[in-house]
Amino acid sequence: MADLTHQGADRQTERALVAYVRQELSAPATAIMGYAEMLMDDAVQADCAELTDDLQRILDASRTLHSLILSLLNPATIRRIDCSADRAEFHRTLRHDLRTPINTIKGYGEMLREDASDGSAETFGADLDKLLGEVTLLLDRIDGLVMYSGSDAPPSDGAARTTTETAAPASMVESLLKAVRPVAANEADLAAVRPSRILVVDDNASNRDLLSRRLQRQGHTVLQAEDGARALALVEKETLDLVLLDLMMPGISGYDVLALLKREPRSRDIPVIMISALSELDSIVRCIEAGADDYLAKPCDPTLLRARVGSSLEKKHMRDREREMVEELRALGEVTQAVNSTLDLETVLNTIVAKATQLSGTEAGAIYAFDEASREFRLRATYGMDDTIIAAIQDRHIHLGETAIGRAVERRMPIQIPDVQNDPSPVLDVIVRAGFRALLTVPLLASDRIVGALVVRRKAPGEFAKSTVDLLQTFAAQSVLAIQNARLFHEIEEKGRQLGEASQHKSQFLANMSHELRTPLNAIIGVTEMLREDAEAAKQDVEPLDRVLGAALHLLALINDILDLSKIEAGRMEPALSSFALAPLIDDVVKTIEPLAAKNANQVAVSCDAATGTMHADQMRLRQALLNLLSNANKFTERGTITIDVRPRQENGREWITLAVTDTGIGMTAEQIGKLFQEFSQASSSTASRYGGTGLGLVISRRFCQMMGGDITVESEPSSGSTFTIRLPRIVEVPKQAVAVERSH
Repeated sequence: MADLTHQGADRQTERALVAYVRQELSAPATAIMGYAEMLMDDAVQADCAELTDDLQRILDASRTLHSLILSLLNPATIRRIDCSADRAEFHRTLRHDLRTPINTIKGYGEMLREDASDGSAETFGADLDKLLGEVTLLLDRIDGLVMYSGSDAPPSDGAARTTTETAAPASMVESLLKAVRPVAANEADLAAVRPSRILVVDDNASNRDLLSRRLQRQGHTVLQAEDGARALALVEKETLDLVLLDLMMPGISGYDVLALLKREPRSRDIPVIMISALSELDSIVRCIEAGADDYLAKPCDPTLLRARVGSSLEKKHMRDREREMVEELRALGEVTQAVNSTLDLETVLNTIVAKATQLSGTEAGAIYAFDEASREFRLRATYGMDDTIIAAIQDRHIHLGETAIGRAVERRMPIQIPDVQNDPSPVLDVIVRAGFRALLTVPLLASDRIVGALVVRRKAPGEFAKSTVDLLQTFAAQSVLAIQNARLFHEIEEKGRQLGEASQHKSQFLANMSHELRTPLNAIIGVTEMLREDAEAAKQDVEPLDRVLGAALHLLALINDILDLSKIEAGRMEPALSSFALAPLIDDVVKTIEPLAAKNANQVAVSCDAATGTMHADQMRLRQALLNLLSNANKFTERGTITIDVRPRQENGREWITLAVTDTGIGMTAEQIGKLFQEFSQASSSTASRYGGTGLGLVISRRFCQMMGGDITVESEPSSGSTFTIRLPRIVEVPKQAVAVERSH
């Protein structure tokens, strides 16, 4: 056995040496042939008939030289060399056979170079020099490489080779030893990658049978087709990983079948290896350009067939996995968008279970939600299940540790049952009768709580692929966030509904209270006014009655404000829309505020653009809001100026009116501005104690403006005054029904 091993190693070394020598000699031979072809083309184009004969001899000799190198140094066919005598004979034959065409090339080349030196063919001199240089290089390599490969003959220059000169070919031979070593059995097995479905297309029955049997021995499933029509029919209905396609067939040729396969979206990604007895370069190039992945010449070497098939399948499976990953990422993106596009819990749950079933390639799925109070899992959403199954599992009470659902959550990891018929765990008969055999349960877990479990069911038995399990785990993590967001929104929505009801009850109470208070208050005001008239007639002191009347009127204004606010909040206030001129309304409000401005020594200035014109709105509510802003500006300003600036504006193709009230009063901080539009709130407690007020005027004024499609904004700085701006559409459009004004500001 040791002798055989040693002989195998020697033979392997010989093959590596021959391959190296062949490579080193064919490179300059190929260059010689290339320069000869270019010289011939140049001579023909230049119409140099006197040169073409010699160039043709050089070209023919160069082609002969190249063919000899390839044939004499073919590692697959070279005979075994067992002794030094055989090696010496081989070297002599190699030198002799190669020197004959080389001498022809060198002789005619040197003659043409001499002619070029005379100027008769000077344009060819450069290429002739290159050709002759390659001839010299080739002669040196023939002598040197033959010496290195074991001959006793010295190099052509008579110098001994140095260590450096022999190191380069030694390194090359070492790498070639690895490349030409026999393929081990386990490496051949690896070439198959994994069992796949392969179609063999050949009109020769023996070829089909041999190829099929070799592929079947590697574990592949093989389909056969005797012609192109049958092959196309199989491709249409079967799932295939690879096609081995004969090039020359009657009817539809292999080339035409290849073109049809690459034209159809369903089959264009199936790799195709062309098989043919033709080894011409044009045939190979044509097939590769048409989309073939590889090309094998008949008869197919078994080892080469295995390697080419394995390589094509490996690339196919890698492309398939890449597409699967892209599809999974796209699907996960769609799922994330879908579950986050709504905050309705039932919609989120139904979307999750449907997408999970589609992603995993299963037929049915379900989501179980965990109830913290009962510590049980309850069915919340299903997909792909009929009413019988849903009814059977609807009322099941599953606790932690029970069934695959409880165990998966308890262990915080996915659990799968490859075949429920062989699993001791209890499974409902109705599920088995429906044909479901395999199931996968993925827990839905938040960091601090149990959310539930996701279950997918499949009718085909067998384990779920790791990629499927990993994909559903990623999906489950995203789903937990969506479920928690939906639950949180549902809780907030419920609390908001409760707060809304409480607010409506409050508004109703305020409206009823205001109505009940106004009746006696109006009586007090009426009687007080009568008493004051009598006191004036009797020339008595009316100051106490004035105080009573003032307090009663202030209380009535407060009650009216509360009543207005309650109507707005209850959505029972409708704007009374009409068209009116703005300028007269501004003048009326200014005349109303002037007596109060005079008490604080304030000046009132009006800037009203002539183009202001008319507007269509609730005139009374606008007057009330503007009067409130002017009253506040006067209240917080002493010995200053209050300016009303009215301007029309165009925004997004719609006309707007802005009414800005600016004062030079005490101003406000950013914190105080934040409290302005809160009910019963003022900028600060010191302001309230000094200037008074209920904290309702601005709130009501803003609600009036919002009710008409506008708003009130404010800008202010401490000690620099404030600017309150009413912004309303010139033409207010309000639905016929009452408008409930948004209050979340």
